Amino acid sequence: MASLSISPDAVEWIEQLASEPHSPRRPSSPASPQFAWASGTRFTDLEGQSRELGPCFYFSWVTAEMAPQNACIFADVGALGRTAFAPGGLFREGDHAIGVVDGRLSLDGQVPADFSNFPAATG
Repeated sequence: MASLSISPDAVEWIEQLASEPHSPRRPSSPASPQFAWASGTRFTDLEGQSRELGPCFYFSWVTAEMAPQNACIFADVGALGRTAFAPGGLFREGDHAIGVVDGRLSLDGQVPADFSNFPAATG
C-alpha cells in the first residue's frame, strides 16, 4: 500500500502558495489545489538556448471534472483540505514524502530546481 506524508513545513508552504494573489487563477467552479511533480524540467528561451532546470512541483487548480484526466490522487493538506497530487501513477506506488528543501517544495528529499536566476520572458 502506497503512502504520502507531508511535513508540517510543506503544509505551511502549500497553504501560503495557494493563498497568494499571484498564484494561478482559481477556476470559477469548485476546485482543489494541484501539485504536479516533474522529475526534470527543460526550458528553451527565445534565442533557442535550452536549459535543464531539474525536478520541481508545478502548482495549478483542478476541478472534479479535470481530476480523472489528470490522474491525480487527493490528500487533505492543513486548512486547504482536499489537495491533488500528480502524476497519480507515481503517488500510487511506493511511499513518498513531501517536504521543503532549500526553501522549495520537494519530493522524497530531492533538491528542487532553483528558479531564482531564471530569466524573465521578454518579447
